Amino acid sequence: MLQNIEDTPTYKRLVQQGRIEGAREVLILLVQRRFPSLVTLARAKTANMTDLEKLQEISLEISTARLARDARKYLAKLVLEDPQQ
Repeated sequence: MLQNIEDTPTYKRLVQQGRIEGAREVLILLVQRRFPSLVTLARAKTANMTDLEKLQEISLEISTARLARDARKYLAKLVLEDPQQ
């Protein structure tokens, strides 16, 4: 019996990876637009992030941050993930 492609583990994994990459890009763009001095930090903190919910949460916090120090505090919540784990 043929399996619907949307039901395959590979498809689901690729869709999830796309969502994560999109969330990273949104976060970087928000930081770049609102707090350009923090772009390097944001890129470093998100480079290996795989927690979609955390990326989305921090994006919302960055979007409402009034000061760069607040944005830095939100970015500090992102724990660097080891891709070897």
